[in-house]
Amino acid sequence: MALDTLGLLKCAVQGTSVSEQGKSVSVKPIPGETVLFFRSDTPEFRACTRLEQNAAACDVMIFYYKSPKAVICFVELKGSEIGSIGFRVGIGQVFQERRE
Repeated sequence: MALDTLGLLKCAVQGTSVSEQGKSVSVKPIPGETVLFFRSDTPEFRACTRLEQNAAACDVMIFYYKSPKAVICFVELKGSEIGSIGFRVGIGQVFQERRE
């Protein structure tokens, strides 16, 4: 599989764990799996993907691959705001990124 077809590898974070505002997401890949994490709300990622600098974006994009399937997960880490208006904002950011 040509993993860097879109030129995104340079935007991947090192490792398979990300934390923000006291919340975290992590994956422990097993042999045969490829897992890449991207901080999708950073200027670097926006430049790689040509996402507008002021567009809403979720915090993390996770790419998972194990032949023959690939999955992309969008993760919003909203800290203590979960369960309130912060949750609705986070969901909105995920869907906004999907449309763009």
